[in-house]
Amino acid sequence: MLKRMFSSAAILLFAIPGRMLAAEVAVPPDLQPWQGWVLQGEEFRHCPFINGSGAASGGAFQCIWPERLVIDLDARGGRFSQRWEVFTESWITLPGDLEHWPREVALDGARAVVVAREGNPRIRLAAGSHVVTGGFRWARRPESLGVPPQAGIIALTLDGQAIAQAERTGNVLWLGRRRGPVEQQQLDLQVYRLLSDQIPAMLTTVIRLQAAGEAREELLAPVLPTGFVPVSLASALPARVEPDGRLRVQVRAGTWQIQIAARGSGIAQDLHRPAGDGPWVNDEIWSFTAADRLRVAGIEGVESIDPGQANVPEEWRSFPSYRVGRDAEVKVVERSRGLATTDDNQLTLLRALWLDFTHHGFTAVDSISGSMRQGWRLDMTEPYRLLSARSGEDNLLITRGANDRATGIEVRSPQVQLQAVSRVEGGSSMPATGWQGRFSNVQGTLHLPPGHRLVAAVGADSAPGAWIEQWRLLDMFLVLVASLAVARLLGWQVGLLALVGLALTHHDSSGMIWLWVNLLVAVVLAREAPEGRLRFLASIYRAVAAAILVIALVPFIASQARLAIYPQLDSGNYYGVPAPFPAAAPPEAGVIQPTGVATEADKMEAQSPAQMNMPAEREMAKGRAEEKLASFGGAYLSKRLTRPTERYAPGTLLQAGPGIPEWQFIAQPYAWSGPVDAGQKVRFVIATPFWLSLWRLAGIVLLAALLVLLVRFAYGWPQRWPQLPRFGAAPAGWVLALAVLASLAAPHPARAALPDAA
Repeated sequence: MLKRMFSSAAILLFAIPGRMLAAEVAVPPDLQPWQGWVLQGEEFRHCPFINGSGAASGGAFQCIWPERLVIDLDARGGRFSQRWEVFTESWITLPGDLEHWPREVALDGARAVVVAREGNPRIRLAAGSHVVTGGFRWARRPESLGVPPQAGIIALTLDGQAIAQAERTGNVLWLGRRRGPVEQQQLDLQVYRLLSDQIPAMLTTVIRLQAAGEAREELLAPVLPTGFVPVSLASALPARVEPDGRLRVQVRAGTWQIQIAARGSGIAQDLHRPAGDGPWVNDEIWSFTAADRLRVAGIEGVESIDPGQANVPEEWRSFPSYRVGRDAEVKVVERSRGLATTDDNQLTLLRALWLDFTHHGFTAVDSISGSMRQGWRLDMTEPYRLLSARSGEDNLLITRGANDRATGIEVRSPQVQLQAVSRVEGGSSMPATGWQGRFSNVQGTLHLPPGHRLVAAVGADSAPGAWIEQWRLLDMFLVLVASLAVARLLGWQVGLLALVGLALTHHDSSGMIWLWVNLLVAVVLAREAPEGRLRFLASIYRAVAAAILVIALVPFIASQARLAIYPQLDSGNYYGVPAPFPAAAPPEAGVIQPTGVATEADKMEAQSPAQMNMPAEREMAKGRAEEKLASFGGAYLSKRLTRPTERYAPGTLLQAGPGIPEWQFIAQPYAWSGPVDAGQKVRFVIATPFWLSLWRLAGIVLLAALLVLLVRFAYGWPQRWPQLPRFGAAPAGWVLALAVLASLAAPHPARAALPDAA
């Protein structure tokens, strides 16, 4: 078990994928003797790695490379020979089978041991280059003979006559039939490339081969332009890219396809076809896929061509295609730097988000402002449901978007200033905006009912009111120091109790951590001070520190217990963190805010009757409003009475939307520091009243237990933890418990919010 764990941790250090990389991997001298031990059972990691496949299994490594298999047979038997390149000790398959067993098998001229594995004759070869020879004997030549599955080219001779095209089905070589006329050797190529304008540039090359004639090995011309490095090769034929860039492939009759993926050294600019000797095509077909979010670019200098007529791969036919000759230069011309400043929308989103009292979902009130340069439509996707929208004083019609899951509004002005109300049902994980579009700035405020706490806003860049983000380095340092000191004095169990209790209550007990540290310092001084006046003074200091902590702890425990029993009393921000940005204010229900200059009459209409309960004030406001209307000559009133109605067809029903929450209990701001895309998500981790009550009860119980244990230790009383302390042994604990019960029993003024007359 130990060996398995150690080898899993060290295998990445010792595994060397291929001999060409061996010089690049430096194993420390002290660890070199361990390589064999760590790689036991993982020897295949010495072999070249097949890029693009899973590196966890041996199938991702090519450990053996066969060359031409030469077989010379007649009616009584025959001989075979084959050269193998082996990268690590491996089993290879010999020609033949269990019925026709190979004889006189020699490895590099010496006798070799042949064993049967998985129904085939096999021998084990060490790393290196080897030549394997052997023979067959039979009374009558069989119709077929097994051959190694890795063998690509087979040179077969029957009765002294070379077979130009040996018939092979899988791993079976047929010996009973002969072909009539020998087919002439021929190789036709078609080359297609897809250039992806990424960073770095990616080039996918597809080579289609149509081969005729006998099986053979072909060394094609260099396949990649200058500056591109191959990263993967997929082929049904044995093939590899040589160090000089040429493609070596063992071809046989049929139609085959080879795909090579390569990456460039940077962005694509001026590209040239590779030059070199070997079979290749006169014209290549290139396709180009752009990344408009990075830059707007196109190909120049070559002739464009119809992808369908050029037989471009089906998945590339949506991209522009070009014919590239031998001496052609492919120029990638940059026309602009993406959509960053000139084409992209510049929108700002201010959101106010209310959590339902029933926890069924959220109500979002959005204020969107900025400029739109493309699209001219704002759509909201599921799980959000757009319920109403308005621009200034006009309600907007909500219509279905491009798909059934999107609803939105049309924006007919480049300058956007609108408010929208939406709902999202379900849990606290949701898209960051819900809108199909990118916002350059997103800020919001999460409104929680009483008795809730925002623990974290996962996905947002900042949420200063969240419990996790309240932890500063000094806070963590003080809590850890106090917990370690308790563990040193009372044992690790009590230290763990102190760590949990102080962490749960740290943000609610403003500055109380210093009183705990002060008491710990006093306890240590009183115990370590020498006998005499110094110890007497330390004892007084210890008693004063304990008294101060008890005086501060009793009302804190009482308030926490009260909030745990009555969560509805928790309706404020106990962290005291001001909102760094304004929340999106919901429009007042029943009040239409006109664009332009608001009059005093408009302001008075927006006030509630409770605010207008004095006749004198009403008369004064009315007089000022009449003077203001007279000064404007009634122009504004006329404009308000003749509002345009030509935007929608007569009789169109505009969605008024649901009621908008106006309560303000616990407000937690959150924001992003940069642009926010449609795919980004946010998850609010919220402690509901039940869990928050358990949180507070656990915190006060742990703090009370910590205080009792610390006082008992300070005065040398017997420790009976975790049993409950007796009255005579721990008067401080009983006094604390009685104080908490008394504070809970004491009457407190009721707190309620009543609606106004409206």
